[in-house]
Amino acid sequence: MSRRQFTAARAMALEAAYGEVEALARSIQAMAGKRPEQAAPPDLAAAAEVLLVRAALALGLRRPPAVAAETYGGLAARLAQALAALTAFEAAHAPWDAKARCYAWRLDTGGTLPVQRLGQQVATAPKVGERPSDELRAQTYGLINRLREEAYEIGIAAGRAQADGQSVTPFHLPEWPPRP
Repeated sequence: MSRRQFTAARAMALEAAYGEVEALARSIQAMAGKRPEQAAPPDLAAAAEVLLVRAALALGLRRPPAVAAETYGGLAARLAQALAALTAFEAAHAPWDAKARCYAWRLDTGGTLPVQRLGQQVATAPKVGERPSDELRAQTYGLINRLREEAYEIGIAAGRAQADGQSVTPFHLPEWPPRP
């Protein structure tokens, strides 16, 4: 008995099935809350059955689920079961990825794919030389070099003035940190 491969296409199929089942489950649960024993329209029951089969196929089940119920209460229960199965599958196959800082599907290829339906912001690792501190470091080095050059020029001018017999007054470095 071979296990079905978990690929990016299958992860996307699971997410699509989850969204479709969840949307229909919400609307049917609202109707089931008011009249659970009322018969559901045949086209609604057929749509629920199609979504249940899609969810079963995405989950990799060998047997399709039993025929969907005919009442609003029964349809709500079946769709809730499908959502529970999809959620359990996601919990087993999409752990927290510390590197990307999000929940991600573990693919059989060894890679990961963020769970799109959660709408997560995926963290991207900074590239070498692109850390936020690099810009501040470059600004600080630039300021130090500029101040060193200014002090050098002031020292040269003071030395020439003293060589010419002029009185030299002590100079002051610009205040730190500089004001904009």
